[in-house]
Amino acid sequence: MQNAKKIIVVDDETDICSCIKRILTQKGYDVSAFTDGREALESLKAMRWADMIILDIMMPNMNGFQALQELKDLGFAEIPIIFVTAKSESGDVARGHDMGASIYLTKPFEPEALLNAVSYLIGEPANTG
Repeated sequence: MQNAKKIIVVDDETDICSCIKRILTQKGYDVSAFTDGREALESLKAMRWADMIILDIMMPNMNGFQALQELKDLGFAEIPIIFVTAKSESGDVARGHDMGASIYLTKPFEPEALLNAVSYLIGEPANTG
């Protein structure tokens, strides 16, 4: 999978993190999953690039909004971000978009919706069933 698109998934809920990783890996994406925003940022700095980042918002130590701001501060603002979160209030959605998130999905999410969002943002084929 040398040419596979690299995706970083960050969610403190290990079941959700594993689920997203499994969904994306089955479609051929190269996925690194983390349960801590700080750890994910350190890994990204070491890798120097990812094609996409999928972030939860409600996490201990560093929430998704803080992680997104730090990504921008570190020079990774061009990487597409998808928030996948239980925070569904319109103010949270607006804040996510205002901060630069490309897509905002709420939990529970349909795997098809996640795959279509990923495909849309990084140019991979959509899941057709």
